[in-house]
Amino acid sequence: MLRDVPLRAVPSSLTSARRQLRTYWALTRQQLIAFVTEAGFTAPKWQSSEATGFFQPVLTARAPEA
Repeated sequence: MLRDVPLRAVPSSLTSARRQLRTYWALTRQQLIAFVTEAGFTAPKWQSSEATGFFQPVLTARAPEA
């Protein structure tokens, strides 16, 4: 239980809200592989979330030789 918690006034600059619009889109696996390949990467491969521990699948590929 909290007791004697001091309250502070909040500046009016922190109490305003503003609206912002954003556009999001998703790429298919095939589109992402095409972009990666076009950029010069080779051997693209999808790693499952079970294999990597990440929430989303992960795309791995080899970087072009320098």
